[in-house]
Amino acid sequence: MDFKCSEPWAVISVVSDGSHPKLSADNRVGLLRLAFWDVDDVIPYRPRMTEDQSIEVWKFIDEVWDKISTLVVHCEGGISRSSAIAAAISKIKLGHEGGFFRTHIPNRYVYSTLLRVNENRKKQ
Repeated sequence: MDFKCSEPWAVISVVSDGSHPKLSADNRVGLLRLAFWDVDDVIPYRPRMTEDQSIEVWKFIDEVWDKISTLVVHCEGGISRSSAIAAAISKIKLGHEGGFFRTHIPNRYVYSTLLRVNENRKKQ
């Protein structure tokens, strides 16, 4: 991924098999690497996002949010997993889904899992 940012930034990198692309470290405040498949249902040998991974996302966002000007969320296709994560973060942090459901096809399972896990965190 050839991304450069002159301001502090962070990235959430999502792949299916654990082979993450090399990412620039220039001005990067944080990096969260996750591996799960773009699936809604349980499929053998295709793990979907777990609640633990959702917790990792929210802990990461809590850690970097006030330190960055740019948040990059990417996956291999850039259509479903990354847009679901970005939409959930936008909804919680900005109060709206950021138009991701108009311009992308967010993975509904990823999106709902992130929102549910965030709601459960608030209750604790």
